[in-house]
Amino acid sequence: MTTTAKERVKKSDGHLVRWQKPIKLFDRIVAPFTDEHDMIIDPFMGVGSLGEWCINNNRNYVGIEYDKEVFDLAENRLNKVL
Repeated sequence: MTTTAKERVKKSDGHLVRWQKPIKLFDRIVAPFTDEHDMIIDPFMGVGSLGEWCINNNRNYVGIEYDKEVFDLAENRLNKVL
């Protein structure tokens, strides 16, 4: 199953990055269990959707991604949000 959320990110070969979550989902699964300025650790950050949510919702964020291309996409995305 894939999402059709507008924030989907594509890799250099034109394919969508797998498992990307819609940002609105974090309003339901992270917000109720965290407070502003809490630290969120994301060991499978992908393209940084949770990181973007954290920036927009005053949470601290540390993301880890093993795929260099996907990490670079996340870094660029999060730099734009900052």
